[in-house]
Amino acid sequence: MVIANSLESLEETPSHNSLLLGASVECIHTYSLVHDDLPAMDNDDLRRGKPTNHKVYGESTAILVGDALNALGFGILGDLDSEDLNLVKDCLRILHKGAGYTGMVLGQWEDIQGEKGQSNFSHQQLSAIHAKKTGALIVTSFLLGNRLRKDFYLFEKATEAYSKSIGLVFQIQDDILDVEGSKENLGKTPGKDQATGKLTYPSLFGLEGSKKLLKEELEKALENTIYLPKSMRDYYEELPKFLANRKS
Repeated sequence: MVIANSLESLEETPSHNSLLLGASVECIHTYSLVHDDLPAMDNDDLRRGKPTNHKVYGESTAILVGDALNALGFGILGDLDSEDLNLVKDCLRILHKGAGYTGMVLGQWEDIQGEKGQSNFSHQQLSAIHAKKTGALIVTSFLLGNRLRKDFYLFEKATEAYSKSIGLVFQIQDDILDVEGSKENLGKTPGKDQATGKLTYPSLFGLEGSKKLLKEELEKALENTIYLPKSMRDYYEELPKFLANRKS
């Protein structure tokens, strides 16, 4: 996850608060991966090219590791350094909205339910699931970074719109890579979504249809860059292109 909006240019050294926000989101992100790999969820044996946590240490330990990382993610925000008393409050609200029962957790639940009746799902419904499951934490990353700006309120809506498209670009390409990718590049088991009947873009729209949707979301993300801070324009334009073309 990237906390970038607060920086005036990519060449500057990240501030103490930027690093704290990045660490906070990565704690939540890693906890979600540990839990996502559990037998009751995606039941995966590989993550980042290595055996998943529960395969090495057992399910109970993996659950507790996730619990600890979740708590640590919120705890880190308490170390934010600012004279703005609302900064910590706002960051806590943003992180909770993206990671909690209205965001990532709800999206994961809806994803599991979707496996039971994927033929009845539309593009809008699938996108809504991933906007929570995957996209919510990406949106959170950008909104947290934006909150560090003194003029954060000027860019909130544009940042949210842009990062929602970023989330879908990431997820659609992720689904495509599950079909076309290799274990060496992905660091996890390819073809698993199809083998388990998981609800994905290729399962609903086919591979070519998914690539068309990917292109459409990429264009939306690029269109939204004109409303974002000019100092970061090059970064905002390159990020969705990178995500749409990644191989791992």
